[in-house]
Amino acid sequence: MKEQNNIEIPEIVKKEQEAGRKVLMITSDDGEMRFFFKLPKKAQLDRFLTKSMKGKTTSAVEGLIQDLILEPDYNTFKQLSSEKPMRLIAISNVLQEELGLNEEYAVKKL
Repeated sequence: MKEQNNIEIPEIVKKEQEAGRKVLMITSDDGEMRFFFKLPKKAQLDRFLTKSMKGKTTSAVEGLIQDLILEPDYNTFKQLSSEKPMRLIAISNVLQEELGLNEEYAVKKL
């Protein structure tokens, strides 16, 4: 594992980066937990949006995180989230924000 700004980078993350893929690191406010996610492909976003629009929000969020999480693995993430089940939603919100979901625009009639 390689250090980047004093952060230990897992091998799986390095492999994704070497393949030219962008990786997001999400850190808890207290710095205790670090999660690494790859960016979604169009098919993954489509699946997430389809499930969300059908009212299956929890399933959509779980699927998105399962598709994208690199480190820790999804099962470890689920165990960490068993004590705080809304962690899935919080992490999903951060991912969605990073992907531009919460961008705001002004509209002006011309």
